[in-house]
Amino acid sequence: GSLIEGARDTFGRLHILVRTFTAIKHISAPWTEAWTAPAWSEPYTVSANGYYTMLGVDSTGRLHAFWSEAVTDDPGKPRPECPGCANLFYRYSDTGGGSWSEPINMSNSPYGDNRPQVKVDGRDRVHVVWDQGLDWYAGQGKPKQGVYRRSDDRGESWRPPVYFTLPGDTVQQTTIGIGNG
Repeated sequence: GSLIEGARDTFGRLHILVRTFTAIKHISAPWTEAWTAPAWSEPYTVSANGYYTMLGVDSTGRLHAFWSEAVTDDPGKPRPECPGCANLFYRYSDTGGGSWSEPINMSNSPYGDNRPQVKVDGRDRVHVVWDQGLDWYAGQGKPKQGVYRRSDDRGESWRPPVYFTLPGDTVQQTTIGIGNG
């Protein structure tokens, strides 16, 4: 959810998602030269209208980008609990950020979906969690639940979402910790 989110790949490059206003851009540089401005790549726009971001990288160097993005309500299907709120989106890159897959709406929900956290485990499975219900950026909705999804094939497909809450429906920021198992 910060202005900058980064990950280092196994080839010695530092990859960063930078948010400027609502545009999310990817830049990268060799880890050993990241301290110098000329080492950084030209920015590539991952999303023109996003906010909370998270970036992961697997052992092959595939980048996994997640962000919350406002979704325009369909006039025939208004979202009364959270009109115009964000959904969680995903893209991957096998070119070090030079090109990206088409965006996928990971949540496709009538609620606000924000503050993703991602971990890639030792088998290159991608695990992502996020908060659902309150759109922190838009200031609408109300906290509902945490959501977890997993990809067993490096982001090509995703298992159905798993929803969870704390006793008493208390929702806090969702985080995950994954071992190498």
